[in-house]
Amino acid sequence: MSVVRRLLLITCVVLFAGTGCTRDGSEEGTAWIRTLMGEPRDPVDVESVAATGLRDGEITRARFVLEARSLGVLELDVEVRHVPQPVFVSGRWSERPVNESSALGSASGSAPAETNSRMSGSVLSADGLHFLGGQGGRPSLGGRFTLGRDRTAHYEVYVPPTILQPTGGGRGGRFGRGS
Repeated sequence: MSVVRRLLLITCVVLFAGTGCTRDGSEEGTAWIRTLMGEPRDPVDVESVAATGLRDGEITRARFVLEARSLGVLELDVEVRHVPQPVFVSGRWSERPVNESSALGSASGSAPAETNSRMSGSVLSADGLHFLGGQGGRPSLGGRFTLGRDRTAHYEVYVPPTILQPTGGGRGGRFGRGS
């Protein structure tokens, strides 16, 4: 086999390996939520993802607001430390019904008329964290998160690497409302 053919073959293998699917078969570019309570269900695609956050030195704090009409809205706050690879430090989450009077995507930090928070808990684990940049521009963060309460898993969430929009939290600040 010629050197050119070998290089072409290696390039194709690398490209196709990087465009794989998650273990449930969904595309990596699509955010999804899977309910784990009771009998685990198939993942539900997320219609709207809003991501805010900031990198302050070796710490990145991010808030994801994921809206899926059939499940409601999940707000996910995570903290990641860069030592030098991204390492999950802590996180928390809350869930509320979809506010029918709001359009998808309105969950960008403004308080809805009705929150009716149903449940909240901590992020039990973060697998496959994806962190890009942050030194010369806005960082992006994503990964697969297991959300639970009282050490019992309730949801598995996948968020593709998403650019974090700036927050007003400043150095050491907390996330938006209710934090």
